[in-house]
Amino acid sequence: MKNGIDPHMEATVEMVTPEQALAWLTNAAKNRQINDAAVRRYGADMESGRWTLNGQGIIFDVDGKLVDGRHRLTAIAATGITVPMLVVRGAKHEAFETMDSGRSRTLANTLVIDGHKHAAATSATARICFAYVAGVNLRFSATRSELLDLIRRHKMVEHYAGHIASRDYLIKGLGVPRNSLAALCAIANNDGERDQDIKEFLDGFITGEGLFHGDPRLTLRRWLNKTRNEVGVGGARVAEPFFAAAVKCWSAFANNNDLGNVRLPMLFNRETLPIEGFDRKRWGDVPDLSRFSFAALGPEPQRKGSGGKAAEGAA
Repeated sequence: MKNGIDPHMEATVEMVTPEQALAWLTNAAKNRQINDAAVRRYGADMESGRWTLNGQGIIFDVDGKLVDGRHRLTAIAATGITVPMLVVRGAKHEAFETMDSGRSRTLANTLVIDGHKHAAATSATARICFAYVAGVNLRFSATRSELLDLIRRHKMVEHYAGHIASRDYLIKGLGVPRNSLAALCAIANNDGERDQDIKEFLDGFITGEGLFHGDPRLTLRRWLNKTRNEVGVGGARVAEPFFAAAVKCWSAFANNNDLGNVRLPMLFNRETLPIEGFDRKRWGDVPDLSRFSFAALGPEPQRKGSGGKAAEGAA
C-alpha cells in the first residue's frame, strides 16, 4: 500500500443481470437483515427508469465475499431488470467497519440544494400526497426519486406546503398538523381550479370567525381540540387522523353540506377517504399501488377514540 492506496482494489462498471445478482447474493458475508422497504424503493426506481449510476458500489472483500450492495442486488433479482453498477473488488476486511457510516442525504437536503424554500415542509407534504394518490396508507415510504418527480410535476404540493408554513404564526396555537393540511389542499386543488374554495376553507378553519354549528370548518376545529386533549399535542399521533378528519370536513364544505361531527374510517387511504376535487387521472405519473396488501406496506396508525365512532369536539 502506497500513500494509503491499496493496489489490489479495483473498480469497474458492469451491467448486472438478475442472474448475476442472485449468484453474488449466494456468496454474501454475514450482514444485517434485508429491509423489504429499501428493496421496494430501489426496485421502484429501477422499474420506472429513474435508477442512475451514481458512484455507489457493489463491494467484494479480498476473499470474494459480497460485503455491500445486498439491497440493490435483491432489487435487481426481484424486478428482473439489468442495470449498470459500479463493482469494487478487493476491499480489506476492516473496511466493512466504515461502510454506511455517513449521513444519508434526505429529500429535504436535496430540495435545499435545488433552491426550494420550505424544503422540510414540502418533503413531508409530498410523502402524504404520494401515499394517498398511490392508494396506500399514509405511512407508506416512497423513494426520494418518486417524491422529487411528484414535487416537480405537481406545483401545488410545494405551493401549499409553503403557504401553510408561512401561516404558522396563526395556526401554531391550534396544534394543526401543517403537512397534513397542506397535502389535503394540494390534492383537492391540483389543477388550481378551486383556489377560492380552498382559501375560504383555510381562512374559516384557521380563524374560526363567523362560523356556526354545522359549518364543517368549525367542526374540524372542535374535532382537533378534542383529539389533542385526548392524545396530547404530539403532532405524529394526530397527523394522520387529522388528515382524515380534514378530508371529511373539506369535502362537506366544498359541496355546501353541513357537518356536525366527524366519523373516521378504520383505514386511511383514497378509497375510504374520497377528496372532493381529486382526479386520479391528473396524477398519472404516480403509480397505482392499491393492489398491494396494506399489511405489506406498513401498519395503520393506532388511534384513540376514532374507530368508527363519532368524534365531535366540544364547543
